[in-house]
Amino acid sequence: MILDEDLTEFEKAGKLCYFPVVQNPDENWVYGQGRISEAMIKSFMPDSSESLDDSLIIVCGPPKLKDEMKRVIVDEMGYTNTFFFN
Repeated sequence: MILDEDLTEFEKAGKLCYFPVVQNPDENWVYGQGRISEAMIKSFMPDSSESLDDSLIIVCGPPKLKDEMKRVIVDEMGYTNTFFFN
């Protein structure tokens, strides 16, 4: 994964919450798997009503994934501090 080691180090330092999700993990995968849903996001993100200004959600993936995540994260959940990249 892009920047996996860097993001893991930032998480260990308490600077962010890093939760990678893959569609088809191998047997050693310990993070999220499958299709990202609002329920999955809610399981590891602070409530948007409490942290809109303090949270930055970064999404990386193909256009279809980014479009779906933008709909869920911004339109349905109310987060506005987002960054979507390939």
